Amino acid sequence: MSERVAVRGLMAIAAREASERAALLGLAAVLALVPFVAPRFGLDRPLLGVFLGAVMVFTAALLTGSSVIARDLAEGRLGFFLARPLPWWSIWGGKLLAALVLTFAAGLIVLGPSALGGEWHLPASSRWVTIVAPGLLALIGIANALAVAYRARSAWFALDLAMAAALGWAVVRTARTLMDWGVFPFDPAVLSAALWLLAAAVTVAGAAQVAEGRADIRRGHRVLSIVLWSLLTPAVLVYASWGIWVLRFAPADFRTVISAWPSPNGAWIAAAGRTRWPRPETFMPTVLMDPAGQRFLRVGAALSVRGLVFSEDATRAVWVPNAWTDTPSLMTADLRSNQPSVSRVPLPVPPGSVVGVALSADGANVAVVQPSQATLFKLGSSQASVIAPVRASWWRPIVFTSDGRAHVLSELSPGVLDVLVLDPATRKATTTGHIPTRGYASERWAPGAARVAVVHSQARRPSLTLHDGSTGALVATLVPEGRAGGIAVAFMSDGRLAVAEYGRGVVLRVFSTEGAEALSLEITPTFGFAQVAEVAPGVLAVELPIHGAAAGSDSVLVDVSAGRVIRREHGVKPAASSWFARGAQAVPDAGSLFIDDRGALVRLDVATGERRVILGGR
Repeated sequence: MSERVAVRGLMAIAAREASERAALLGLAAVLALVPFVAPRFGLDRPLLGVFLGAVMVFTAALLTGSSVIARDLAEGRLGFFLARPLPWWSIWGGKLLAALVLTFAAGLIVLGPSALGGEWHLPASSRWVTIVAPGLLALIGIANALAVAYRARSAWFALDLAMAAALGWAVVRTARTLMDWGVFPFDPAVLSAALWLLAAAVTVAGAAQVAEGRADIRRGHRVLSIVLWSLLTPAVLVYASWGIWVLRFAPADFRTVISAWPSPNGAWIAAAGRTRWPRPETFMPTVLMDPAGQRFLRVGAALSVRGLVFSEDATRAVWVPNAWTDTPSLMTADLRSNQPSVSRVPLPVPPGSVVGVALSADGANVAVVQPSQATLFKLGSSQASVIAPVRASWWRPIVFTSDGRAHVLSELSPGVLDVLVLDPATRKATTTGHIPTRGYASERWAPGAARVAVVHSQARRPSLTLHDGSTGALVATLVPEGRAGGIAVAFMSDGRLAVAEYGRGVVLRVFSTEGAEALSLEITPTFGFAQVAEVAPGVLAVELPIHGAAAGSDSVLVDVSAGRVIRREHGVKPAASSWFARGAQAVPDAGSLFIDDRGALVRLDVATGERRVILGGR
């Protein structure tokens, strides 16, 4: 038989199948009118139109997919087509084509009027190829497989259910594990690949069923099951293995670094960044490593981790994974041995997100801030030592003093920040002072909580005040309202405060612990934004972002004691300037951590300007 005759037979079968199910199109036409009368009943017309369109497409796919083959097999009518001088693929192709055309047409009839009216837009052309087409094909194929398995009434149906449950469990478990690490499973590229794979598997299995099973429904069911699971099982195993491989990253796998901050003694570095392909672009892990990258710990997804914070001697670190969820946990690392160990310890707080975490200098106590509560407890204990009500936004720092008390600000009353002190010795929380604010305040604590700097209303006419860290008493108003377009602050290791005022120009000011101005230095007279960080003892780096096609950052190094600019380092910014590392302190050694425009973490020798790549950028 010539291919032309076979194709004509395919089209004839498709037309016959479509005509038998033309009532679906009539139902779609009725549903298309429903959204236009919805406003009379207080319903949202565009939303109702999209909902009815989705229901119509789903219903049409199920009805056509479950009937074009399975019904004819169960009723013995498929033998009529097989007895005709037509190849099997003409029969299968004609029935599949009819199901696709009917499903697509039914959805278009319902959604078309709303789209033509401009109430919403049809998916972009790329989405038809990547999502819509494989989605419809997969849905029709699944409906056919389910209908054949059900109508065959054989023991193979139990095997189908068991295989579907096992593979589904593997996929869901892998996807949830990846989600915990910030990998979104419904990324368009991943979703498209999964849909095309599923569509191909059910289509090939359905074709094999007709080719080998012929008119025998039980034989066809066996063929369909064997082919389907033979295709899907390796694919799921590959996906699960890929998920395991993604999470077994090492520092050498980092492509770019987003943020990094060192331990107090410089023996460890916490870094967050992106890894190289074929790991997904959305995968942004945090790693704890030594500067040589030989010893490391996998911490968690950068966007979901609160911390990582160190004890004063850097022998212990703690962090909170899944901090944005209602079920955060607490992890601790023992860094004393050659091979550091990680363990999960109790987190005695109520369900809710964590917006701040701190570890005492001796590593014995942990303080955690939630939107409505601050909690202090011994590390490893399941009982809280001190609990206090607070009001905190998405970020609220909490700091320990040298004697083990925790200080935090809380805005229980509008326009007033309360200074709250949690004392593990007395197991009490005390409000020791108040700080008036103009609203939208953000704070930065000095080492040991001796002082706290508060930026008021950063978005509009900001101001900066310096307060006593225990009583909240005003020490000095450092930047009056409206003098600067924006303010960046950082405490130096000796307690002095560095302030970068930016807007029409960038000016660096340094204040003593009593609020006396010790340095005022113009960094640039042109408009810009700025950040500031201490990158070595007595040396500040003012980051100047560069906008436009050559986006990046330069850093101006300033010797505070000499009151002069050392030089301008092109293409680098202080690694602790990101929000991942709020409050991180510089390491007092000969070089400091920067991120260059390639995304590499580099150690910069302040004296010579020599750069050494530590992580990423390769």
